[in-house]
Order: sequence, then C-alpha cells, then structure tokens
Amino acid sequence: MANLLTNNQMLRQFLGAAYSASDDINRIAPYLDLAETTYIEKAIGSELLTHLKTVADNENSAGAVDKNMLTLVRRAQAFYGYWLYLPYSTGVDGDNGLQESKTERTQPIRQAMLEKRLAATADNASKALEGVLLLLFAKPSDFPTWEGSDTYKSACELFVRSATELKKACPYTRGHHRLYLSLREYLQERQRKSIVPLLGEDFANGLLERMRDDTLSDDEKRLMPYIQRALAYSAYADALLFLVVVQLPNEGLRILSEFDGINNQRALSDQDEVFCKYHGKITSEGEAYQRELKRYLDANSESFPDYTPTPEGQKPQRWPIDNSKYNTVIRMR
Repeated sequence: MANLLTNNQMLRQFLGAAYSASDDINRIAPYLDLAETTYIEKAIGSELLTHLKTVADNENSAGAVDKNMLTLVRRAQAFYGYWLYLPYSTGVDGDNGLQESKTERTQPIRQAMLEKRLAATADNASKALEGVLLLLFAKPSDFPTWEGSDTYKSACELFVRSATELKKACPYTRGHHRLYLSLREYLQERQRKSIVPLLGEDFANGLLERMRDDTLSDDEKRLMPYIQRALAYSAYADALLFLVVVQLPNEGLRILSEFDGINNQRALSDQDEVFCKYHGKITSEGEAYQRELKRYLDANSESFPDYTPTPEGQKPQRWPIDNSKYNTVIRMR
C-alpha cells in the first residue's frame, strides 16, 4: 500500500519553492509519516486514510470525488510534514553537539525567519486539514468509508463538529483546526453539563441524530445557531484558562497552540488584568447565550414536541412587574 506522498514532485505541488527539487525525499519522509499518524489519521480516521492509500495505488482509475479528496489530504500532510521537518532542516549534529553550517554563499537562517516560517506553515497546514473536514461533513454520502467510520460517528456526537462551525458560533476562535482540537474536550464537557440538561436528553439525542442525517426540520435549523452559540462561547471560556494566551504590541490578545512556533512573547495568566477582562467577557457572553437559548426554547416550545418547557410558575420575573398580583407593594428610596 503506497504512501500518500512519495516524491519531490508531489511535495513541490503543494509547497512550491519552499521545498527544493534537489532535496532528498528520504530526509523529510519520517516527518511525513509522523504527520500522517499524528494529525491526518486522527482527523479523518484510519478507515478513510486506508481507503485513500488504496486510491493512491490506482490513482489513474480512481473517480473524481476520490481524486479530489486525495489531493486535499495530500496538501494537509505536506504542510504538516514540512512543519515538523523545519526545525531539523538546518544544522549538523557533530562531536560538539548541534552546529550551524556556513559557506561563502550561504548563511544560517535567522531565528526570527525560522519562527515566521514555522508559524505560516502551521497556519497553512491547519487550514488545509480544515478544508478536508469541511468537505467530509458537508457531503458525507460522497464518502461511504468516512460516513461509516467511528471517527465520523464520534464527531457527530457534538453540536459543534468542526473549526468552521466553531468560528461561525464564536468568531473569536477564527476557524483554525488546531484550536478546535484544543477545545474539543471542553466542548464535550460543556455539552454534557449544560446543553443536554437544558434541552433534555431525548431531545438532544434526537437533534444530534437528525443533524448527522441532514434531516433537521426548518424549526430545528433555526434553533441550531442558539445551541451552537451557547455551547461554543461557554466551552471557549472554560478552555481559556488552559490555553496559551499572549498579548500583542497593539494590546490585543492571541491564543497560541503548540504548533505556532512563537516563543518570544510572555504568556498571560489569570493574574493579568487584560486577560481577566477578556475571560470575563467571554464567560458573560456564554452565560447570556445559554439564557437566550432557554428563552427561545420556551417561546417556541410548540415547535419542539420533545422539549419540556419551563413551568410558568418557575420562569424568572420579567419587567415590568405586574403589581396587581401582590397585596402589598413597598416602595424603597
């Protein structure tokens, strides 16, 4: 069974001039293999990866759908493999440890340039893999191996299934697959603790099943953004304390993943005022979106037979208060 990337021509199809045509493919091959097992297989599942390797063995006779998916996955693997390879692409291990080589015509790459290329490569890799997942979730029936895989079934257990859906619900996350991976456990836990109890287990499971099968009713499609906003903001707030957050020169914040390759900025913590304000803002918005979801469900409960609305007597008091219901009204100054 062939590897997805086997020669320099394939690599240069995606990396362009960043990868030398004269370089030995065997130097980068271990990192391509590592990218496959660490990122590609975890994202698309072993079943689809095996299927794509079979397609690569007989690419000339493959269908257009499989060929397109093979190209998209190859692009993601090329960038992830190159990102893993970059720190080891310069320097020579000798008797005196790691040394940089220098000739009359070449100079060792500056640290700032290396970090810039690492960050750009990680970004391209993330976007390439997100493009793969976006197509797989949009048209699962085109990929029966994916549709029947445990990876797809596991992803469909969440109301937010990809970085694209996460960005749509919470724009702060910016649609990066690597950040989605960092948030996935927090999405699972927040859905279990807050969203499912609010919807009711039967209603929540039914929605997830119809979402997977693309059979949501029009009313349920209108409900879905309320669910996804409440889940995404709340999970993002939960995760912020455990993510690496740095402050930029313009006073903005940036969430870093382990892939960014940026190590010259001070990480913020829950002791920093700017971080606390940001975390408080996200937390407040998450709580507000959960209340908004509850109000929307109660107001439209007739459209959702599996949902049990809040009894009238237990609903929070809304302004203006009807004083006619009380025997005595006390006015305080």
